[in-house]
Amino acid sequence: MTFRTLLILVSLAGFHLPAVSAPQPACSDPSLTINLRGQSAVNSWAASYDCTVVQGSLFIFEDSNNPGDAVTSLAGLTSLQRVDGRLRLGLQSGLAQLTTLQGLNNVTSVGSLRVEGALELTDISALSS
Repeated sequence: MTFRTLLILVSLAGFHLPAVSAPQPACSDPSLTINLRGQSAVNSWAASYDCTVVQGSLFIFEDSNNPGDAVTSLAGLTSLQRVDGRLRLGLQSGLAQLTTLQGLNNVTSVGSLRVEGALELTDISALSS
């Protein structure tokens, strides 16, 4: 077999390999906590993490360094299906402008859930799954 023939075979084999998207290491490590600080971090969930299951914990809270980025919607999390560890919404500063948990509609299981300082939260129906 010549070098050219071998090169062609290797090139063709590459076209038949399926594209496999591995979850981000942060999603598959049960010892890690993913921190989403502010609305921009929530909005970029799919682009930043590309996973439906978080084996560790997920914390969502206000970015005290950027008050203009208040969390007002969890819609960016619609691809999320499960959090094996803790799902914590709000920390010391809470999530003062969050009124609904829409965006968590596809979450079917969490290890534990804690909502803190969400004074305007009036609708938790998204957790019905």
